[in-house]
Order: sequence, then structure tokens, then C-alpha cells
Amino acid sequence: MGTPTTPSTPQRNGERLETRPLDTSSDKVNGGAGGSKTHEVSASISADLLGYFLAVLILLNFWSAAFLELVMYVVFAPMYPPIWHATRILGVRFGWLPPMIFLKWANIRLRVTGHAAAASGLGTMPSSSSSSWSSSWQRYIDLFTPGKLPRALIMINHLSWADSFVLSPWLHAHNSVNGDTCWPMWRGFINMPLGWIAYMSECPVLGYGKEMDLETIRKSVSRFFQRRMTKFFLFPEGAVFRECMLQKSHEYAQANNLPLLDHCLLPKHGAFLEAGQALHRQGMETLVDITIAYPPTSSLYNAPFNVIDLVKYHPTPLYVHLNVRTFDMREIPWEEEDKVRQWLTRRFEEKDRFLDDYYKGKGGVMVEGGKEEGPRWRDLTLDVLLWMGVQVVMYTVLYALGARVLGRMTVR
Repeated sequence: MGTPTTPSTPQRNGERLETRPLDTSSDKVNGGAGGSKTHEVSASISADLLGYFLAVLILLNFWSAAFLELVMYVVFAPMYPPIWHATRILGVRFGWLPPMIFLKWANIRLRVTGHAAAASGLGTMPSSSSSSWSSSWQRYIDLFTPGKLPRALIMINHLSWADSFVLSPWLHAHNSVNGDTCWPMWRGFINMPLGWIAYMSECPVLGYGKEMDLETIRKSVSRFFQRRMTKFFLFPEGAVFRECMLQKSHEYAQANNLPLLDHCLLPKHGAFLEAGQALHRQGMETLVDITIAYPPTSSLYNAPFNVIDLVKYHPTPLYVHLNVRTFDMREIPWEEEDKVRQWLTRRFEEKDRFLDDYYKGKGGVMVEGGKEEGPRWRDLTLDVLLWMGVQVVMYTVLYALGARVLGRMTVR
């Protein structure tokens, strides 16, 4: 990797902002965006009701997973952390099961470019042609074998609240949707079960000001591998992409002689530097860069807070495109803050070009060589069976303990 150079002065290649699609195109598997708008989600009342019902099931399952983690956290975290770490890993995996299953049912699919990078940075996907359950069990063996799963710092452009949900089935296929992954959480989610799980797992909860947020990240990564963690996720833009934030990004770029981006926000390097520097010192060597793009035909495009459409059935498969790249963290000058900022800015300039080509229907790296990837039903089925067994045992024990306590109180 060459020596970082100073970012260019504010400019655009062509008229990118003026040609940015606003729900006017449809996705083409072999060519990116282009064509006329179609309605890929049923607009019937029954589809809406089913969508809300599935959303409620997702919330209830997160509640159950959070309750399991809370009990195990209180009982084992102070006395015997290894049991707590194992429970945390399984609790997060089981908590994310309904979103992954419902997205697969809803016909939302991922077309991925950069397969070799994904395999090296996230782990090899099991063969879809295998009919044996042994490979599904092997995923659990790998999960609890220290050093078996790849370690990586992962950065993603942030287009929507739906991003993590859309990515979850694909990450599950790489055995990377578990409690060994660390996702920074915005403080607004701390009052939800997903936020409780993040807090108990010592994932950084952000949104309290720059200095406090950086200190939170510093604490989270200080014992990263001791807590059986393998992957740290970051959205370097620091906010969901939307027009008001894009305007602020342009104003900041013009005031600081930075490049203008039209499909991404300028990245904030503080959290990236804090996490990357500490993790690299602890031995992490791989950085995975994921670029996500929603087809302009989709109701998820230009709708940063639309999550409910994820669980509505799509008669025609909705393809979300991912590009995956890997970088050697040893080649990033972590000790020089300004060079880290320049390096990160260049990566987002590249992302912006990738997205620009995709939205203009030019194909490019977001499309060329794309391959559909996702979880196997066999793996999801095994997860469901194990999660049902865990819940039966958990609630049976709690019921028995509760009945015993109430019985003693009645006798007194």
C-alpha cells in the first residue's frame, strides 16, 4: 500500500449529485440500477398486518434472549466469566434468529462481490450442496474453539437502520452473528432488548458526546480478546445517510478542503482510530470493508428508518448488493492520526465511486462477478431447535425456583 496522499479539493466527477436516483430505477442483476420503478412489496392490508406480526415476534425473541443473558450475567459474570462468555455468544446468535429467518422468507437476497475477501476476513461459508448435518454442528465447534474464527475490524457504509438486519443472514452464513462480535450501539437503543444485550456484552453505547464516546470505545476494546470477541463492527460515518446529513457533510468538506461525496457521508476517523489502533496492538491484522447498496426500486432506498418492509414478502426477489474488500491492518499508519484520517477518507471516496457506478447502471465492482450468498436452512433449523431447547430448560428452571420461593412464603 502506498504512502497516503492529501485528499483532493472539494469536487465531483461529473454531475453525480444531480443524477443520483430518487426512487426512479429498478435493479438489474447484471447491470446495477436502471429502468422503471416497480412495486416489489405487496400493498395489501394483510401483508401489512403480517409484517407487523413478524416484527412483534422479533421483538419478543429479543426479549427472551435478553432475559437469558441477564440471568446468566448476574449469576456467572462475577463468579465464572467463561460460562457467561459462552452464554453471551449463544444468546446473541439466538436473538438474531427470527430476523434472519424472516428475511430469507421475505425473499430478500444478497448478491456479493469480493468472495475471497469475505472468506478470508469473515470465515469460509459451508458448502450449500452438503446434505450432512455434521457441517452445521462443526460451526458450533468452531464457535467455541479459541482462535478458530477469523478476527477482523469491519467497517460499513450506513444507509439505513435496516443495514444490520440485512447483513445478518449473510454474516450468519460466515458464522459471524454471535456474541463474539461487537457492534457499537446508539444510546436510543439502550431501552430496548437489543440494547440490553449490547450493554451486557460490553459493546460500546454511543451518543453521549465525542470525548465520552471515545472513552467508551477505548474501554470496550481494552479487553477485547479476553472477552472471547473476534470482530468489531464500525459505521465510520457516525450517522445514517440522509439528505440533511449529506448537506452537513458537504458543508464540512467545503470548509475543510475535503472531497465531496454524494452517496456516503464523510467518515469520522476518531472511533476508527481508537478501535483500530488498540485492536492492532492486540494482534488483529485484518480490516474488512463492506459497501452496501439498495436498489432504487426498493422501498428501502432513500428510506433510512424503514425496517418493517424487511419482513414483508417480496414476490420478486429483492437483491441487495454488497462489495467486500480486505486490507492488512499492518499497512495502516495507526500512530499518525492525520494519515489514518486520509486513509479512511480515500476508502470512502472509493465507496462513493462504487455506488455512483451502481446507481447509474454502469455495473462496476458492486455488480461484476456478483454471487448470491446467504444462510442454509439446515443451519437455521439447528439453531432454532437448540434455542427452543435452551428456552424450555431456562423457563422450566425459573418456574421451579419461583414455585419453591412462593411455597416457602406461603408456609410462613
